[in-house]
Amino acid sequence: MASRLADEPIYFDDGGKDWINEALDDIGPDAQRLGEVVVQASEGVWYDLPKDCLQVREVRDPTGERYQDYQVQGNRIRFERNDTFTVQYVRLPRHVRVETDEIDLHDVFMPALAAFIIARFKGRSNPQSPQAQQWTAEYVAKVQRAIWSLSRRRRVVRVLPWR
Repeated sequence: MASRLADEPIYFDDGGKDWINEALDDIGPDAQRLGEVVVQASEGVWYDLPKDCLQVREVRDPTGERYQDYQVQGNRIRFERNDTFTVQYVRLPRHVRVETDEIDLHDVFMPALAAFIIARFKGRSNPQSPQAQQWTAEYVAKVQRAIWSLSRRRRVVRVLPWR
């Protein structure tokens, strides 16, 4: 997609991989990627959360009920009872390492990712060039559009039956 929009080929090994990963980091928590970890907890003991954890979203007990008697400090969590808990967390999108890796983003972010790659490609010799600045502005607008689109998809609309 990026090569087609840029009107010139952009190769994965010629900066493309780094630009993709830079965009993934920039989009970061807005990508709404989730991770999960199960913790066999003892009361009052601190446990390390995964390194990619940005924010704890929710904790559930073994019955699937929401559990709220926990504390998070930095990248550690502790619980106020002995039990097994499932911790759902927001994480960064995973980086690509090889060309065949799937990009860890929702499809609504793909146009933004393409704009980011083009901005970096067009600005490789002069990051302040008009073309690079134009594509950077396009990237920012497309990220905002993607975030808005995802937030609308999560919205619950109550529909009453006709009478």
